[in-house]
Amino acid sequence: NQLFHTVGGSKGESGLLSGLFMARYTLDGKYTLSGSFRRDGSSKLPEDNRWRNFFSVGGTWDMTKENFMTKQKFINTLRLKANYGSAGNANNFPGGFYPYQATYTGGAYQGLNTIIASYLGNPSLVWETTYTLNLGMDFEVLNRRIYGDFNWYDRRTKDLFVNKALSATAGFGNGAGLDINAGELQNTGVELTINGDIIRKKDLVWTVFGNVGYNKNKVVSLGGEASFEVGTELVTVGLPLGSHYEVKWAGVDAATGQ
Repeated sequence: NQLFHTVGGSKGESGLLSGLFMARYTLDGKYTLSGSFRRDGSSKLPEDNRWRNFFSVGGTWDMTKENFMTKQKFINTLRLKANYGSAGNANNFPGGFYPYQATYTGGAYQGLNTIIASYLGNPSLVWETTYTLNLGMDFEVLNRRIYGDFNWYDRRTKDLFVNKALSATAGFGNGAGLDINAGELQNTGVELTINGDIIRKKDLVWTVFGNVGYNKNKVVSLGGEASFEVGTELVTVGLPLGSHYEVKWAGVDAATGQ
């Protein structure tokens, strides 16, 4: 009767445990190798797939410390760098705290209380993993009046969660789906940052800076699953995420106004 408050709530717990090891070695101040190893475990995944190892390896070459660069004065720093590594997405597990477990709820049939399946569960879920290749350059010129960096990257996310449509005979109703690791997404692009010290004195420094980036995104694979809609978007192989899926429009008919 809208005179009394209603109170509801729920409680859930999840855990994430991580271990990280990093190492770095520099030779003659010119060449640097670095690497990392990480192991993550999440309670939101089944025990057999709960733990996964991730890694990275990278290298840097400071060219300005080579003999053939010591006599010139224009370039103060020119550092080439490359790295490749993987990382897991711990914030995108579907289906609540335990998406790998089937869940049930209460129901009724001809006046009798029953228990019915509410979620199928997927005991084969694994981590979404992103693999990134980055090639770049750091530079400083004109007594470090102008400095910045340039980077090119290729980032691919594999085992991406895709909602697989279930047959109506599965017993979960029309439109029901099951989250599976089937997708692959690619992002490639470039980023450039430039800084310039317009005034650089003992008591005053005025720096102007800017950056620009370009990214191309596309769905590489859906693991054999059919394209599917998300609101007004269509997730399909070959197109970027966020592509609108709408009725074609031919414009206004000048004769009728329709």
